[in-house]
Amino acid sequence: MASVFGALWLSQIVPAIVAGDVPSGAGDLNLPSSPVHVLDLSLYLPAAITAGVLLLRRRAWGYLAAPALLAFLGLTGLPILVTPLVATAPAPAPPWAVLTPIAAITVTSLTVAARLIYAARARKGVR
Repeated sequence: MASVFGALWLSQIVPAIVAGDVPSGAGDLNLPSSPVHVLDLSLYLPAAITAGVLLLRRRAWGYLAAPALLAFLGLTGLPILVTPLVATAPAPAPPWAVLTPIAAITVTSLTVAARLIYAARARKGVR
């Protein structure tokens, strides 16, 4: 997921920089850069990559960090899924096309997080 989001954000940032412009999300808010891009690229995505590598190497920190990051990713997706449903502004139509991939990411993240937590508890003998 970190690779997908990193590629998505860079596909918005790099063309804007090359064109001497501001990325679309930031320009809409009259900001020089998107806070989401900054936080994801500086904190969340490096943490997710590190947790994934630690998990693949079967390190304890990976088993601790991965469920938390997956839960965060899943919970981050929930407002994106709910926003079009509660949008009442007569402005442009809600971005319905975004719902399917965000729903898939949200459900997958929460499912994997739950399975990791369950597996960790089962391994310790906790029910």
